[in-house]
Amino acid sequence: MGRRARCLHRLLFLGCLAWALAQTNVTVDDQLLSANTSAGFSLQYLPDDVWQQGNGCAACALHPSPSSMFQNTWHDTSTGSKLLARQIEVNFIGTAIYVFFTVPDLLNSPGLVPFTTNLTFTLDGEMVGQYSHQPEGTTDYLYNVPCYTNDSLSPGSHFLDVSVEPYNGSPSFALFDYLIYTCVWEVQGCYKTHLTTE
Repeated sequence: MGRRARCLHRLLFLGCLAWALAQTNVTVDDQLLSANTSAGFSLQYLPDDVWQQGNGCAACALHPSPSSMFQNTWHDTSTGSKLLARQIEVNFIGTAIYVFFTVPDLLNSPGLVPFTTNLTFTLDGEMVGQYSHQPEGTTDYLYNVPCYTNDSLSPGSHFLDVSVEPYNGSPSFALFDYLIYTCVWEVQGCYKTHLTTE
């Protein structure tokens, strides 16, 4: 291999290394309620009046341990066959996204509906995943459950819709905790409020 070819390979390697080092995982808490369009990130709950902050919610049916949740908070909702859909809409610029829920595993009282979690994920207008869990009663709650992960996105802007849907006509319960997305810091910038970076 000639000197010029070696230099070219070295430059390519250093360029790839710099790109990899510039990628940053950004952890976004459920409490983020404002958009930062300059960094290309926003998170919204729809309809906003049917999502509750779970920590301290006396009217909520489910009460996981705050100390087991990211920053001690989560958003709580439920839906049935005759209720409006519940959604989380996320705009982000990145190459990967991971969405974490706390999933109830406790059995309800006999004769009452089970605490089922049923979610559908749509990315950039295409359905890309579903998550469904029916309680087995082996524990009270399953924490830090990655209900949707995708680490092979093309670099750029993406739109993720998380839909809470009834399960076989029965209500579905959702406890959203946090999400992580990977952005290329030097190219895209990263949203820095209400989050931590890795």
